[in-house]
Amino acid sequence: MLRDLVERGVTTLVHCGDWTSVSLLELIAQSQIPTLGVLGNNDPYDLVDATEPWPHVRLETDSLIFTIDGVTIGLTHGHDSRLLKALYDNPKIQAVFSGHTHEPAIEHQNNQLLLNPGTCGGRQKSINGPSASYALFETTTQQAEIIEIESGKVNGKSY
Repeated sequence: MLRDLVERGVTTLVHCGDWTSVSLLELIAQSQIPTLGVLGNNDPYDLVDATEPWPHVRLETDSLIFTIDGVTIGLTHGHDSRLLKALYDNPKIQAVFSGHTHEPAIEHQNNQLLLNPGTCGGRQKSINGPSASYALFETTTQQAEIIEIESGKVNGKSY
């Protein structure tokens, strides 16, 4: 998957939480892609300190608001419904990324894009999408696409 991101010219990787291990953080950090992320409900707090060797990786405990190419994005894992609602209710935020349910979804509400990329690690097949996926967000068009990871192949699908 990281090779695919590099080939697609991804300039920033955004992780919605549930890293679950330092080894995943290390793998992503070694890709040299600037990375922004938050912890999920399955993550130990010491993962934030583990980013110290990589200045291109920023990891926060619960939420992060950042701007890329003029698009303001709110990021949270999504297990704290009050925090998620606060991002939804912020009129300055154009896109909200969260991942707690691991169900890939792209929605538009109140002039905001709501994006859940699913999970790269795989989960049980569901009626709502693939067992493993990630998302691409194009800042210039503010459009998102869910990318299904299947048997080592990457297939773009919109949900």
